[in-house]
Amino acid sequence: MKRLSGLIMLCISISICVNPVYGDSLSLSDFVGEPSHLAYSIGNTITLEEDTSGNLGYIYFLNNNYYVTGDAITLSFVYEFTLQPGDSDYLVAKIGNTYVTEILGDNSFGSDELILPGSGSIDLTPYQGSTISLAFGLEIDWADLSYTSVASLSNLEITTSSIQPVPEPATFLSLGLGLAGLAGFRRRYSRKKITSRASLP
Repeated sequence: MKRLSGLIMLCISISICVNPVYGDSLSLSDFVGEPSHLAYSIGNTITLEEDTSGNLGYIYFLNNNYYVTGDAITLSFVYEFTLQPGDSDYLVAKIGNTYVTEILGDNSFGSDELILPGSGSIDLTPYQGSTISLAFGLEIDWADLSYTSVASLSNLEITTSSIQPVPEPATFLSLGLGLAGLAGFRRRYSRKKITSRASLP
């Protein structure tokens, strides 16, 4: 009986305390490109193209009023950073003025195209329940000799945690009555078994 009670209490504790984790795609509908012909999205993929004239030192795709929900944990993404010979640029993600991701693509001395695939994640827990400026961008490195870098970010997903509600008192009462009934049934069954054995010749 002690084992049964312990197992039931363990199950109750797990059901109350465990926070299931879910993932939702990041909505890009409120993001804008600066400039829009070099920073844009198609579906759930962001494309960032360096200004070939070299006049722009940065290109951003951003949302200055992005609301981080109270259960948001991380923002994850997959990227591909393509640099031609002479290119040297940073693929970045920023929250406000803080760089939360910086990926240097350096092909300044290369003779062939360089493709850097990878993935990243941004911790959103410090910003839960607040409105932030969220930006993805290309920033030109001082050593950049060419202006043909292209980066794409896809599979942008917000991981959230959903806390299970604590059962109300009536639920605990029903559970307690059920356990008491199981205990009484087992005790009665055990007594019958002992009595039947004792009556054997």
